[in-house]
Amino acid sequence: MKEGKTSESSEKFDQIINLEEQAEGDYPRKPNSFYSSIEPIIKNRILRYTVSFILVAIVVYFYIVFEGNREDDVVKVFFFDMSSYLLVPIALVFAFIAILYVSWDDKIFKRFRSPGLYMILLTGIFYILIFSGIDEYLFQFSLAKWLTQATAVIVIALVRLFGMNIVDTNWNADDVITIIQFEGPNGLSSIGIDARCSGIHSLTIFVTIFLLMLFEARKRLRWSKYRTFSDLRAIVNENGIGGIFDKQGSRTLMIFSGTFSLNLLRVIGILLVGMIGTYLVNILRVTIIFVINYFEGWGVAGPIHNYLGYLFLMIWVPIFWLFILPIFEKKKKSKDSIDLITEPSVSSSNLTEDSITDSNDLVETVETNKDKE
Repeated sequence: MKEGKTSESSEKFDQIINLEEQAEGDYPRKPNSFYSSIEPIIKNRILRYTVSFILVAIVVYFYIVFEGNREDDVVKVFFFDMSSYLLVPIALVFAFIAILYVSWDDKIFKRFRSPGLYMILLTGIFYILIFSGIDEYLFQFSLAKWLTQATAVIVIALVRLFGMNIVDTNWNADDVITIIQFEGPNGLSSIGIDARCSGIHSLTIFVTIFLLMLFEARKRLRWSKYRTFSDLRAIVNENGIGGIFDKQGSRTLMIFSGTFSLNLLRVIGILLVGMIGTYLVNILRVTIIFVINYFEGWGVAGPIHNYLGYLFLMIWVPIFWLFILPIFEKKKKSKDSIDLITEPSVSSSNLTEDSITDSNDLVETVETNKDKE
């Protein structure tokens, strides 16, 4: 009896399959789009790496031309003349394309996409500061003056540790500059550390980018969650605005205020770590420039001065994003630990006499059903 029903059901199933195949054959297939045909070519790793490398090389070339001819309105790029004001915007577009293209579905470069995009933003902010004249207002702040003096003091202490002969230092408050006289291998010379060397540029750019970093990484960071805004909203929805001022609402509001303060202090702490790192990077930059000027003169140190600050900032921001910010993020649980939590094991001690009896009854029921069949 069972075999007859099984054969009938299988025949009906075969008929359904045949009807579905016939319907698929009658239905016109959608032709492949042009994008789907060229996508494997575009996503080819060798092509992506090659094109991105060429674009990055062009960006570096544009930057070298820009820094070497910053005072000129028209510069020669490759074999034609171009306005110097267009170099940075065009370079940013090329860099944007290169970063997105090289990190497109790529396991190696995917984690560098966000730092790369931050580099583009960093350059744009730096470009705006320089050409809009906003940096001149930054130099008037007391922070810029204090940083200028502090930078000079720290750099002098560092170079003296290496035995360099510092003759005299002179701080000019009106011009916000510290003149350092030294006697190097080439004789008596001097170097000035002004507000542009104080690190105010780097700190301003870093704080701006940090706020964007924090917004992007806010869900991954470890926050204190004793009471949140949703708790207050639940009380208001249940008891009205007056519910905040009763005993339970006041307690929730107080805990919420403490939680908010702790989280704010946490953000300030992360920001301070980044600002200290940014300032130390600037100290390293000024020290290197001073050492080069001490031994080789400003003819060699001058061009390096134009490139070194931007280069160090481009190195420091990805380091902060990839290695320092993750220190404050939530620790991810391993797969094994998650399995142990979601799938509790059953030990022999948990097998009671009742469970053994139930299993025996189940076996007897199955055997009885077999006998009946």
